[in-house]
Amino acid sequence: MRTLVVVPMLLTSEAEVEAQVSGLEVHYLGNRQGDVRFALLSDWLDAPTETMPGDDDVLAAASTAIDRLNERHGEAPDGGARFLLLHRKRRWNEGEHCWMGWERKRGKLHELNAWLRGDGGESCTT
Repeated sequence: MRTLVVVPMLLTSEAEVEAQVSGLEVHYLGNRQGDVRFALLSDWLDAPTETMPGDDDVLAAASTAIDRLNERHGEAPDGGARFLLLHRKRRWNEGEHCWMGWERKRGKLHELNAWLRGDGGESCTT
Protein backbone atom coordinates (compact mmCIF):
# COMPACT_ATOMS: atom_id res chain seq x y z
CA MET A 1 0.00 0.00 0.00
CA ARG A 2 1.24 3.46 -0.84
CA THR A 3 2.10 5.44 2.28
CA LEU A 4 3.08 9.07 2.78
CA VAL A 5 5.28 10.01 5.73
CA VAL A 6 4.91 13.74 6.38
CA VAL A 7 7.24 15.91 8.45
CA PRO A 8 5.78 19.35 9.27
CA MET A 9 8.33 22.15 9.45
CA LEU A 10 8.84 25.88 9.34
CA LEU A 11 11.15 27.19 6.61
CA THR A 12 13.49 29.28 8.71
CA SER A 13 16.93 28.99 7.13
CA GLU A 14 18.92 27.00 4.61
CA ALA A 15 20.72 25.24 7.48
CA GLU A 16 17.41 24.13 8.98
CA VAL A 17 16.26 22.92 5.57
CA GLU A 18 19.40 20.79 5.24
CA ALA A 19 18.84 19.33 8.71
CA GLN A 20 15.21 18.44 7.94
CA VAL A 21 16.08 16.95 4.54
CA SER A 22 18.81 14.89 6.17
CA GLY A 23 16.24 13.61 8.68
CA LEU A 24 13.86 12.77 5.84
CA GLU A 25 16.59 10.70 4.21
CA VAL A 26 17.19 8.83 7.49
CA HIS A 27 13.45 8.01 7.64
CA TYR A 28 13.71 6.60 4.12
CA LEU A 29 16.87 4.60 4.82
CA GLY A 30 15.08 2.90 7.73
CA ASN A 31 11.98 2.17 5.61
CA ARG A 32 13.01 1.16 2.11
CA GLN A 33 10.40 -1.59 1.72
CA GLY A 34 7.10 -0.88 -0.01
CA ASP A 35 5.78 2.20 -1.74
CA VAL A 36 6.60 4.73 0.96
CA ARG A 37 7.03 8.38 0.04
CA PHE A 38 8.36 11.13 2.26
CA ALA A 39 7.35 14.78 2.33
CA LEU A 40 8.35 17.96 4.06
CA LEU A 41 5.17 19.93 4.73
CA SER A 42 6.38 23.47 5.19
CA ASP A 43 5.18 26.90 6.22
CA TRP A 44 6.98 30.21 6.52
CA LEU A 45 7.58 31.88 9.85
CA ASP A 46 4.95 34.43 10.88
CA ALA A 47 5.63 37.83 9.30
CA PRO A 48 4.34 41.38 9.06
CA THR A 49 3.98 41.03 5.26
CA GLU A 50 2.93 38.20 2.96
CA THR A 51 6.45 37.79 1.63
CA MET A 52 9.76 38.51 3.29
CA PRO A 53 13.29 39.04 1.99
CA GLY A 54 15.03 35.68 1.71
CA ASP A 55 11.83 33.62 1.37
CA ASP A 56 12.57 32.63 -2.20
CA ASP A 57 16.14 31.62 -1.37
CA VAL A 58 15.10 29.30 1.47
CA LEU A 59 12.30 27.75 -0.60
CA ALA A 60 14.70 27.22 -3.51
CA ALA A 61 17.18 25.55 -1.15
CA ALA A 62 14.44 23.20 0.07
CA SER A 63 13.37 22.35 -3.47
CA THR A 64 16.97 21.71 -4.54
CA ALA A 65 17.61 19.49 -1.52
CA ILE A 66 14.47 17.42 -2.23
CA ASP A 67 15.48 17.12 -5.90
CA ARG A 68 18.91 15.91 -4.76
CA LEU A 69 17.30 13.16 -2.63
CA ASN A 70 15.15 12.05 -5.58
CA GLU A 71 18.22 11.87 -7.81
CA ARG A 72 20.18 9.91 -5.20
CA HIS A 73 17.48 7.37 -4.34
CA GLY A 74 15.43 7.17 -7.54
CA GLU A 75 11.70 6.94 -8.11
CA ALA A 76 9.21 5.25 -5.83
CA PRO A 77 8.24 1.66 -6.79
CA ASP A 78 5.10 2.71 -8.71
CA GLY A 79 6.90 5.65 -10.32
CA GLY A 80 6.96 9.28 -9.39
CA ALA A 81 8.94 11.17 -6.81
CA ARG A 82 9.86 9.38 -3.60
CA PHE A 83 10.53 12.70 -1.81
CA LEU A 84 8.22 15.72 -1.92
CA LEU A 85 8.18 19.30 -0.74
CA LEU A 86 4.70 20.60 -0.02
CA HIS A 87 4.69 24.27 0.92
CA ARG A 88 1.95 26.66 2.02
CA LYS A 89 1.83 30.39 1.53
CA ARG A 90 1.20 32.81 4.35
CA ARG A 91 -2.34 34.06 4.92
CA TRP A 92 -3.42 37.12 6.85
CA ASN A 93 -4.57 36.18 10.37
CA GLU A 94 -6.69 38.96 11.81
CA GLY A 95 -6.57 37.52 15.35
CA GLU A 96 -2.76 37.33 15.38
CA HIS A 97 -2.32 40.50 13.29
CA CYS A 98 0.29 38.87 11.06
CA TRP A 99 0.81 36.77 7.96
CA MET A 100 1.19 33.09 8.86
CA GLY A 101 0.37 29.53 7.89
CA TRP A 102 -3.34 28.90 8.49
CA GLU A 103 -3.85 26.99 11.76
CA ARG A 104 -0.17 26.09 11.85
CA LYS A 105 0.42 22.33 12.23
CA ARG A 106 -3.25 21.31 12.43
CA GLY A 107 -3.97 23.42 9.35
CA LYS A 108 -1.05 21.86 7.48
CA LEU A 109 -2.45 18.39 8.04
CA HIS A 110 -6.02 19.46 7.29
CA GLU A 111 -4.99 21.04 3.99
CA LEU A 112 -2.77 18.08 3.11
CA ASN A 113 -5.73 15.72 3.52
CA ALA A 114 -7.90 17.99 1.36
CA TRP A 115 -5.15 18.14 -1.28
CA LEU A 116 -4.77 14.34 -1.28
CA ARG A 117 -8.54 13.94 -1.73
CA GLY A 118 -8.55 16.48 -4.57
CA ASP A 119 -10.93 18.53 -2.44
CA GLY A 120 -9.27 21.90 -2.13
CA GLY A 121 -6.05 22.26 -0.22
CA GLU A 122 -5.06 24.83 -2.82
CA SER A 123 -2.49 26.36 -0.53
CA CYS A 124 -0.34 23.19 -0.65
CA THR A 125 2.07 23.63 -3.54
CA THR A 126 4.81 21.33 -4.72
